[in-house]
Amino acid sequence: MGKRRTEIKEIQEKDSRQVTFLKRRKGLFKKVAELSVLTGAQVAIFAFSPGGKIFTFGQPSVDAVVDAYLGGSTGSISGTTRCCDEESEVIMTNIFDLQRQIEVEKAENRVVEELKMNASVCEASAAWQ
Repeated sequence: MGKRRTEIKEIQEKDSRQVTFLKRRKGLFKKVAELSVLTGAQVAIFAFSPGGKIFTFGQPSVDAVVDAYLGGSTGSISGTTRCCDEESEVIMTNIFDLQRQIEVEKAENRVVEELKMNASVCEASAAWQ
């Protein structure tokens, strides 16, 4: 029969929608990487799965592209950013907040790991005595 055009519409079944997302995400990220290589553009893509997880890809990195987009600012987005519309500005603000939240969680994780290491050292020294 050959190739037939698939009608673009939302997949109703939740499981099928998740599987389709997972399969197409890889292809989407591959195309973005090709675009970056062919044109030399810096690109970042954020994909939110139906399950609520966020998947990111960036060339050279997501952080570098977002920092360049935001003008390297560490504060909130001002009206002088290169956003196309209000929705883009809201998305970029959310991304910036998520990045800040990730940094805080990484710092907390380091503290927890240090506490675990100190606890194991204390236990080892107590066992020797």
